[in-house]
Amino acid sequence: MNAKPNRWVAVLLAVFLQLAAMLYVARPGWALFYLLLPLTVGVLGEIHLGDPDGRNVAAAIQLAILLTCAVHAYHLARTYPGEKRRPAYSRWYGLLGAAAALLLVLTTVRAFIGEPHRFPSLAMRPTIPPGALLITQKWGYGNYSAYGIHFHRSPITSPLVRGDIIVFEYPADRSVPFAKRLIGLPGDRVTYKDGRLVVNDVPVASRQTADFIDPKTSERLHAFVESQGDIEYSIIRQKEGLNLSSMAISFPHRDRCIYEADGVTCEVPPAHYFVMGDNRDQSADSRVWGFVPADHIIGKVRYILP
Repeated sequence: MNAKPNRWVAVLLAVFLQLAAMLYVARPGWALFYLLLPLTVGVLGEIHLGDPDGRNVAAAIQLAILLTCAVHAYHLARTYPGEKRRPAYSRWYGLLGAAAALLLVLTTVRAFIGEPHRFPSLAMRPTIPPGALLITQKWGYGNYSAYGIHFHRSPITSPLVRGDIIVFEYPADRSVPFAKRLIGLPGDRVTYKDGRLVVNDVPVASRQTADFIDPKTSERLHAFVESQGDIEYSIIRQKEGLNLSSMAISFPHRDRCIYEADGVTCEVPPAHYFVMGDNRDQSADSRVWGFVPADHIIGKVRYILP
C-alpha cells in the first residue's frame, strides 16, 4: 500500500495536532517546527496571561499557526509524489505512536521534573503578584502527579530550608495547590506576635524598607525585608493585624499551637511544615488552618513570571 496522503485528512490533523499533520505528509522537519512554535507561543501566552493585550496577541498567533499549518499540509498532500513510498511514521500506527510518545514526554516532565502553577491570590505580595506564573521544581519532593493523576509518592530527598517558597496541596482540599513561604521545619518552635517573627526563640532579622504601593488601589502598606540564613525576602504588613484566635479553625495537631490576643506560638510536628504568606495580614496560612504534611508538598518554586 503506497497511497498518497489525503489532502483533507492532512487538514483535519492540522486542526487538532500540527505535529501529526506534518508527519502524515512525511515532513518530519516541518513536524518539529510546528511542534516547537506553538509551544513557544503558548509559554509566552502563559507568562502574559494577566495582560489582556498579550493574551489576545498569543491567541491570534496560535490561530494563525493553525490556519497556516492547515494550508501547508493541504499543499504538501496535494503535491506528494505518487511514486514515492510513504514512511511508516506517516501511517496511522506511526501517527498514534508519535502522539503517544509526545503525551508521555509532556506528562513525565510535568509529573516528575517541573510544573507551572498560576497564582491568583494576594497572599504572597509583594513577592508574587496576583496572576503570576510559578515554575515549580518537583524532582526530589516525592509528590509526583500530573493532570490530577498521582503516579508515585516517596520521601522528600531534596533540601527544604526556611525562606523557600513551596507549592503544596492545601490540607483541607488536596486538589487545590497553594504557594506560601516556608517558615518552620519539623521540630521548630514558631512565634508570630505583633508583626514579629521568632523561630526557635531567635528573632528573625527584619528591617523596614520603602512602603509598598498597591498598583491597583494606590494603598500604602508597610514593607520589610526578612532574612533567614542566606535567603532574604520582602513582606508587607498593615496597621491592623489578623485576629488569629477568631480565625483559626480546627486542624490536626492544633494542640501544638497557643493563640493569644497578639499572636500565636506553634511547635511544628514531625514530618510537617509551617508556612506563611508574605502579605502577612492578608494571608490565611499555617496560623489559621494548620501545618502542611510532608506528603502534601508538590515542589519548590524556582521561577516567578509576573
